[in-house]
Amino acid sequence: MRILLFLISIILLCNISFAQDDSSIFAFTETGKKIILRNDGTWEFIEVETTNFDIRNVRWGMSREEVIQSEEETIYQETENYIAYSTELASLDVFLVYHFIDDMLVRANYLIIEEHSNEYDYISDFNILLELLIIKYGETEHEDEYRVWKNNLLRDSPNLWGTALSTGDLVYEAIWNLERTEIILNLSGEHYDISLIIQYSSKGFSEFEERKALGDL
Repeated sequence: MRILLFLISIILLCNISFAQDDSSIFAFTETGKKIILRNDGTWEFIEVETTNFDIRNVRWGMSREEVIQSEEETIYQETENYIAYSTELASLDVFLVYHFIDDMLVRANYLIIEEHSNEYDYISDFNILLELLIIKYGETEHEDEYRVWKNNLLRDSPNLWGTALSTGDLVYEAIWNLERTEIILNLSGEHYDISLIIQYSSKGFSEFEERKALGDL
C-alpha cells in the first residue's frame, strides 16, 4: 500500500514519459531527479551529474527519446538530426529546435517567428528577451554593447534603426558564457528580411560538433 501511494504521489508531482518498450515509466521529480518506475512495482533513482537543466527540462547529451519525453509540446517537424516544436516564448510565436549528433543533444534554438509591419518592433522584441535572459542568467559578456554597426549611415538617426536593421547595417547581439552553455541572442537582417534567434550551445560538445561538421565536408 505504501508503494502504491508513493507511485501515485510521484505521478502527480512529476512530468511523466513512457519508454519505447512500455516496460517502464521515466519521471522527473520537482527537484530534477530522474526516476524509473517499473511495471512490477519497483522503482529507483537514476543518477545524473546535477539537478540543473541546460535549457528547459533537458541537459546536453540527452538522447532524442529523452528530449521528447521531457517536452509537453507536440512535435512540429523532425529529422534524424533535429526535433522542432511550435510554441510561445514571452508571448511571442517561436519554433523551438533541438539539434542532435549521434543521438546526443548538442544545441537548441528559439527561432522567433512573430511578424511585425514596423521594423522597430523587432528591436522591442529583442529588448524584452534580453531583459528576461538577464534576469535568469545575469549580465551578458559585454554589458551594454548590444548594437553592432556594419554601416554608420543611419547611426545618428534612431528613428531609422529599424530600417538599418532590415538592410543589415545594424545587428543586435548579446552573449552569455555559462559553465556548460553559451547563449547567443541575435537580431539581424538582410534584404529587408529580419530574424531573431536565441541559440544555446553545449560547450562540452562544441569540439565534437566541429569534428562532425568537418567530417561531412
